[in-house]
Amino acid sequence: MSFARRVVSRLAATVPVLAGTAVFTFVLTHVLPGDPAAFLASGPNAGPEEIAQIRARMGLDLPLPTQLWHYLQALAHGDWGQSHTTGQPVLTDLWQRLPASLELTLAAFVLTLLVALPLGTAAALRPRSLWDRACTVLTVGGSCVPSFVIALLLVYVFYFLLGWAPEPTGRIDAMIEPPPVRSGFMLLDAALALRWDAFASAAGRLLLPSVAMAAFSLAPVARLTRASLLGVLRSDPVRTARALGLPPRAVLAGALHLALLPVVTSAGMVFSYMLSANVVIEKVFAWPGIGSYALDALMAADHAPLQGFVLLVALMFVLVNFAIDLLHERIDPRVGSVA
Repeated sequence: MSFARRVVSRLAATVPVLAGTAVFTFVLTHVLPGDPAAFLASGPNAGPEEIAQIRARMGLDLPLPTQLWHYLQALAHGDWGQSHTTGQPVLTDLWQRLPASLELTLAAFVLTLLVALPLGTAAALRPRSLWDRACTVLTVGGSCVPSFVIALLLVYVFYFLLGWAPEPTGRIDAMIEPPPVRSGFMLLDAALALRWDAFASAAGRLLLPSVAMAAFSLAPVARLTRASLLGVLRSDPVRTARALGLPPRAVLAGALHLALLPVVTSAGMVFSYMLSANVVIEKVFAWPGIGSYALDALMAADHAPLQGFVLLVALMFVLVNFAIDLLHERIDPRVGSVA
């Protein structure tokens, strides 16, 4: 199958996935406790008549299948609904907040790879050594402690006790003028505008949330790197290469290449998980991303932003998985020929 046909086939396969996600999210948000009309009413003393009028204006008095049909029709025309908390279209809100979440996720993902890959490789090269035990302790500890606990602990130690980190209140110091928005990525925009004071402030505020996310997500990458490389090092091709007297560096490079496929899959899954799991981290650090936007919408029974958040994350899951498939074909061309 040609590359173009595979791309078209994968894109066509995403349609039922996204449609199922939209239907499931719509039904789930409408069965959750909380009445959006009650939140929009004039106050806690609002009467039933006022709430009923708001429900009728929002279409919430219609049967659920009718509401779902109207929602799917609007989605087909590119209308993701409107948030009653911000008063803006959901697509506009998500587009404005997405760069902040991507910047945080990318920083945490790079930090995860910088720590997990060397740690997993060192543990595989020296089983039962100090490196192996350190890898076990770090990965087990990181996966057992929830990310929000790590985040609160980092804030308490490095901001409250030591005073080394800036206050956890957003992407840049309130006393520093933000750089002109070009990409939405604060570091990139500050560098393009040669605003090094803004760059330093943004980098300092990015550090703690990135560490909190990386501490929780490095466990699967490090453990899979160790297991995959250890299996390859004990395989017949590597043992034959060693018996033939090939240089150790050449043998290790070949083993790393053979062990790369499951590691790439694991890293892709971790990145996808980070995109959706940064909700609590963003709330702890007052990070203006799509995660905190969805959590605020959930607390206010604002259905449309919550549905838009889940749909956007599902779309990014699909794109990341597609990128992983392309990377697999690049690493091992036999994958593409089999597909």
